Amino acid sequence: MKETIVASYYYLLYHTLRHSLPASDFEAHMEYIRQQQKAVQGEKVLQVIEQLQEGCADQTSLSSIRKALAILDIVPENDADSLRRLSSVFCYIELEQRYERQAVYDFAELSERAIFPKEEKAELSADPHAYVRRFVSSLNRLWNREDLSFEAFFAKLKNTVEHYAWCIASGSTTSHQYVPVSEQCSMLGALAAALTSERMEDSGRMTLVVGDLSGIQKYIFDIAQTGAGSVAKRLRARSFFLSALSDIISHRIVHRFGLPLSNIVMSSGGKFYILLPGGTSTLRELTCVQEELDCWFLEQYHGEIACNLAGEVIVADDLTHMDKIMERLNLTLRQRKMNPLLHGLTAGEHWDTNNWLIRQQETGRRCSVCKKFAVNEGELCNHCRFDEEMGQRLVRARYFVYRYPSQRGLPVVDGYSVEAVEAPPAYEDSIYLVYRLNSLAVDTDDRLPMVTKYVANYIPVADENGCPHCLAKGDAQDPVRPGAPLQFECIAESAIGAKQLGYLKADVDYLGSVFVFGLNRDGQAVQLQQIAVLSKMLDLFFSGWVHRIISEKYRRVYTVFSGGDDLLLIGAWDEIVRLAQEIHLQFREFVGNNPNLTLSAGITFCKSHQPVARQATVAEEELDRAKESPSRTRPEGRDQVSVLQQAMNWEQFAEFCEEAKQLAAMWEQKQITSAFLFRLLDYAEMYRSYAAGDTQGLRFYPKLAYDIARNLSQEKDREVRIWAQRFLTIQEDHPLLTLRPLIQMSRLYRLNDVIGKEEM
Repeated sequence: MKETIVASYYYLLYHTLRHSLPASDFEAHMEYIRQQQKAVQGEKVLQVIEQLQEGCADQTSLSSIRKALAILDIVPENDADSLRRLSSVFCYIELEQRYERQAVYDFAELSERAIFPKEEKAELSADPHAYVRRFVSSLNRLWNREDLSFEAFFAKLKNTVEHYAWCIASGSTTSHQYVPVSEQCSMLGALAAALTSERMEDSGRMTLVVGDLSGIQKYIFDIAQTGAGSVAKRLRARSFFLSALSDIISHRIVHRFGLPLSNIVMSSGGKFYILLPGGTSTLRELTCVQEELDCWFLEQYHGEIACNLAGEVIVADDLTHMDKIMERLNLTLRQRKMNPLLHGLTAGEHWDTNNWLIRQQETGRRCSVCKKFAVNEGELCNHCRFDEEMGQRLVRARYFVYRYPSQRGLPVVDGYSVEAVEAPPAYEDSIYLVYRLNSLAVDTDDRLPMVTKYVANYIPVADENGCPHCLAKGDAQDPVRPGAPLQFECIAESAIGAKQLGYLKADVDYLGSVFVFGLNRDGQAVQLQQIAVLSKMLDLFFSGWVHRIISEKYRRVYTVFSGGDDLLLIGAWDEIVRLAQEIHLQFREFVGNNPNLTLSAGITFCKSHQPVARQATVAEEELDRAKESPSRTRPEGRDQVSVLQQAMNWEQFAEFCEEAKQLAAMWEQKQITSAFLFRLLDYAEMYRSYAAGDTQGLRFYPKLAYDIARNLSQEKDREVRIWAQRFLTIQEDHPLLTLRPLIQMSRLYRLNDVIGKEEM
């Protein structure tokens, strides 16, 4: 089966290279493949590909691959006659607004910068032929390796193809113009593996499985300990654990069915999709897996987090109409999520009340940090002890190592474990996957099944001199040392003006509709690989680009999580404000300014000692306000940011911040008085009463005009007078409506804050 999987994966790539290389270079590449004897029999791989070209379909494996090619509508003989730049998938998404622009990617190795498309007619910045030669040179080195296991060889092959072929279009038809060769190879290999599996039924039915972790945010933030340093460590440890847990559950499922990890066709943000062979029998097996998971989550985490699985039985042709399948699958998942942990709480058709009780260890003592789980020794439960240890390791971790069976690292489920390490581990048979974090390196000499993974995990650390705030205090009991993570107090103290933290919560609007309906342009059928491309590109932005921009430009921002389609960041309040605007602008560029793809955000500010869980909830409330608050420019909400309980579109937010800076400067220089600002707030209340129907509220206009004329001179107070006169209007979208948050924002920018917060 190994040669069949590799041949199916390599088939489209074979044709792409054949048409893109000189004949001599192509023959040399084929010779490298023939020489591979250890991981796979290279000669057999080429035989399978050649038999496919000749139309042979006698063997089951050939028949399965040919069927997979037909299902995915791959005809490389006609389509791969030249190298084509990949079109942006975001240019093909339509919901309510028509979108006609086209954008493409340059031929460049996959990186956080390369994922931003260019105009279709833009000139290439790279020589396509030189790019292909680099690609083939990397493949040649891999095929020449005789020290690799099949798992390591296939992982490195897949990683190399994704690194180079992500920007090469797989065909000339509309749907294939934005599906890269790498994704077509991956999907072809997954489908062929399912079709050739011993579990494949004669009916030809398969099952698409979705898994979704629930309770993620509650578990991350439900930390009783309020010490800033401890909270930061636990935040990153729990965020890492939940990501690893989602990975391992998906790994466990594909291993159970004897499939390669490439059958996990999508995975991000705690959610994964897996293509499995079989129909009814597979659903029964999936129910057993769900029961095991429900019991495990109840026993280990008292049901605070859970993994919900749902499956949809399909025939192969359904993979070309995935919009309808995804709609049904997610409906099944929602129904499942309405009954979390059901199999762990029932026995047959009845409730098992014995499982409703939390079993305590003999000590009867609860953890001093989480106040929930029992402790065997010391003051910490196993979970919080792990949080402490892993929180420290993650600061310098560059690799995530997955093992089975093993007890090294963090034991998770059924002998699976994960470990975060700074250096690549020595080869072991138990290591089945290694993630190399945020690295552009492809050709590595190790024997490990290693792939690149983009993870937004930036943590602010002190420079070579240590933390300036701790040094200035002098009496700090535990100062942050050079290279150590900064505490939230230290981050807040680095802010300009008010010494506060900012929380930023953001996500993509209407994403469920985008996945189900967005690609169904003009009634076109939607294929699974098209949805996978959309998911992976979004994850590259939120995981890869967000990590890079923070680590390069916003180094006082702490990443709680960022991946899939959403993020939560904590940092110095001034950097959070600037970062929110840059994320929005870059997201617009990333999606080609498609109005059907927008971003909403919520921002909140607080002192460093405020509980993280509470402030994260406030940020979530601000995000909801941004999504639900109608405005003149956005009657349905969305595509907005909410700050200080005021929703506005992104352009208004940029103007709002600039005006707050202007007001702060006038206030700081005593050009404007606090008394005048208080009177303006009174006028704002009058306007609100007028807007609600009370004509007496119109008194604000003459009162304000008189106030300006009496207290602001034409020459001395010219700047303040110009600013105040903008409130002399009765327009619908009146600037007085945003005056209170504007004053609150300006207070943050002030260097000398002399007014109590409650006063404004």
